[in-house]
Amino acid sequence: MTEVYETIDAQSHLTFNYVAMVCTAAFIAAIGLVSDSPTTVVASMLLSPLMGPILSLTLGIFVSSHEMTARGFRNEAWGLFIALLIGKDAWETPRMTCSVL
Repeated sequence: MTEVYETIDAQSHLTFNYVAMVCTAAFIAAIGLVSDSPTTVVASMLLSPLMGPILSLTLGIFVSSHEMTARGFRNEAWGLFIALLIGKDAWETPRMTCSVL
């Protein structure tokens, strides 16, 4: 259990690499949405690092670690916020507006 805890704990920190990967995955998803390409959207999900904070959140709840739970929730919220910010720019393109309406 200690090895699992350490592995998940190492993946749950808010680092430059985490933010860069979220931005990259969100850009790829936005390109997939604008170009109407489901394959590109799925590829962005494979690239996204958002599973690390989810694992941190669930393990923190399981082992009653308030610090790990809070860190997982915080990092997941930041990842979601970054992805939504990038997706908002893609949503405002003329092609997306026309295809939705």
